Amino acid sequence: MFPTPNTVEKIRRAFNAVLGTPQDMIATEDKIEFAKTYEYSNAHERDAIAAAVSVYRKNRNKFEQIKRKLPPGLDADEAIAQVVRGRSVDAVILSLTRKEEKEPVTETAKEITGEVALNQRESLRRYEESIREMKEYQDELKKNSN
Repeated sequence: MFPTPNTVEKIRRAFNAVLGTPQDMIATEDKIEFAKTYEYSNAHERDAIAAAVSVYRKNRNKFEQIKRKLPPGLDADEAIAQVVRGRSVDAVILSLTRKEEKEPVTETAKEITGEVALNQRESLRRYEESIREMKEYQDELKKNSN
């Protein structure tokens, strides 16, 4: 509904996140109410918190339905993340159940092959770069707000 700021879009892409936005404008009184249990230091942070709380509240019932539908022992957060990304609840349950069956818990660590290790190092490098960029942006915001 509202244009996504470039920096938010960068962060969303860096973490392969799903963008959630409130359906309507949030009144200032509601923003204050939504953010009151969280720590924030300026109106921008308050508005971001309020938007996140608004989107969460809009989807809370769906999250609870997913949790109720999951068999015991499955990771509810992982299931919710996959559903938010567009997979059906049944497909997620099936894939997580199969993963549980395929990956028995063992005490010995498996050796990681060279290619897997290379991919993990590359992913780690990208995440570290994203974190560095976000910290720089945070520092810039702090500097501009003073």
